[in-house]
Amino acid sequence: MYFNPDSIKDKYLKSPVVFTDLKIYNRSVRVSPAGILKKSVMSSELISIPPGNDMITLEFALLDYYNVKRNTFRYKLKGFDIGWNKVGTRNTATYTNLPPGDYTFYVKATDNNGVRNEREAVLKINVIPAFYQTIWFKVALAIIILLIIISIFRVRTKTIIRYNKVLENSVKERTRDLDKTIKELNLEIASKDKFFSIIAHDLRSPFIALLGFSNYLFDELETLAKDEMKTIADNILKSAKLTFGLLENLLQWARIKTGRIIFEPENADLYKIVSEITDLFKGNINNKSISFIINIPENIYAYADLNMLQTVLRNLISNSIKFTRNNGNIKISALEEDKYIRIKVTDDGIGMSPGKINKLFQIDQNVSSVGTNKEEGSGLGLIFCKEFIEINNGKIFVKSKPGEGSEFSFILPKAKELVN
Repeated sequence: MYFNPDSIKDKYLKSPVVFTDLKIYNRSVRVSPAGILKKSVMSSELISIPPGNDMITLEFALLDYYNVKRNTFRYKLKGFDIGWNKVGTRNTATYTNLPPGDYTFYVKATDNNGVRNEREAVLKINVIPAFYQTIWFKVALAIIILLIIISIFRVRTKTIIRYNKVLENSVKERTRDLDKTIKELNLEIASKDKFFSIIAHDLRSPFIALLGFSNYLFDELETLAKDEMKTIADNILKSAKLTFGLLENLLQWARIKTGRIIFEPENADLYKIVSEITDLFKGNINNKSISFIINIPENIYAYADLNMLQTVLRNLISNSIKFTRNNGNIKISALEEDKYIRIKVTDDGIGMSPGKINKLFQIDQNVSSVGTNKEEGSGLGLIFCKEFIEINNGKIFVKSKPGEGSEFSFILPKAKELVN
């Protein structure tokens, strides 16, 4: 028997490659109308893998049974693998965590004689995305994130606006406080300037008078008549009283400004206080032939600090006498008003203009005036009156017309046991 070698031709393997099994997590998938495999994997052209099945294994075989153990394979998953995977005699391919999408699986075989089968087995695979992997979810998520960013930006912007508003209000408030402090400081400076002016001017005048009269009395003592000496002594006394009154006012002012003044309210008998103060000014009243009327019931009381109340009444009565003409009239009255007592000091003196009234209680304004008999003063008394009345929870009021007189009135709380 013989043969011609040239008559031998290479032929491709005719036996087909088929898929024999599909496994999910190493467990074979059964054929089911509602399952992943609607029919056998061998006859399937497309399989859809639901979300959550992250480990897929495909088994395949070459239908050549001469020497099965020497059949070799190579496969490729188009859309995932870059090239062919040569796996030798192993007839399985496993993929884990495949991204959602469409893939095509190819597998080729070579028989035990090394003859390749170009008839590859093909299976299309669709990995279904989970809801959170869909384009719609991603778009919705992007929109939600964008809305959250916009909301955060708006909230942040509103917060910044509110913070800036609070900061602006705080700056305004602090500016107002600073302005107030500056005004208070200017007022304090004005107060000091006022008192320095008083010390420089008002104290200088009575002291010059005291020195002048004292020197004259010392030099001319042996030649002066008794009436002349009495006149000089009277002038010295007036200068000394004026100086003492001024120093007393300055001392009161210093106590108020340093907070050392003591406030001790009590039930004050108004009739008694006014009567005692009037006795101090009897000489002045008689010298000007003033009709002085006290219209205060004997059983009316105010709740106030006695020393402060006396200072207030002393200053108001002194001013009325000072600015009342000879043969003029002064009336002091008190009446009850609800929970307060109103005390009035009324005169028919020279009166004041509205412009002067507005300056009466301002420390930085000089409203000192000479009385009808050329009486002098510092202009501080009314300022102390206002401060003392306010310390005693009261208020002071002024009514006046030029040439028609003035009315100073103030209210104080009633005595404790008399308040309803």
